[in-house]
Amino acid sequence: MTATIEYLLVSVVAFALISISVAALLNIREFSEYSLDQYRFKSDAVTLRNAIKQVCVLGNGNSREVDLKGRIAIDSGHIRNGRNSLPLDVPCDVEETGLEGKIIVKNTGKIEFR
Repeated sequence: MTATIEYLLVSVVAFALISISVAALLNIREFSEYSLDQYRFKSDAVTLRNAIKQVCVLGNGNSREVDLKGRIAIDSGHIRNGRNSLPLDVPCDVEETGLEGKIIVKNTGKIEFR
């Protein structure tokens, strides 16, 4: 009888430790997904902002191709993706729109996207 109680106690402790480990792994996974999302956003936003600045400085008729890894939007002078925001800070007027995938940044007197 005491062996059964000892076995039960060891099993409960093992189950508790496994549960704690699984919870910790799930938190690590969630944090890494959030960090990866932030990294992709910052990478896309900086790449897009640099392309807009280049096209703006070069003047009418110039364009650049940009390949975005995620979905972002430009509105009210900011580049956004839901959770994150980065100021646009460019000297030209920019079309407010949602962007995803391979796009072309074009200067036609106003920065437009195709």
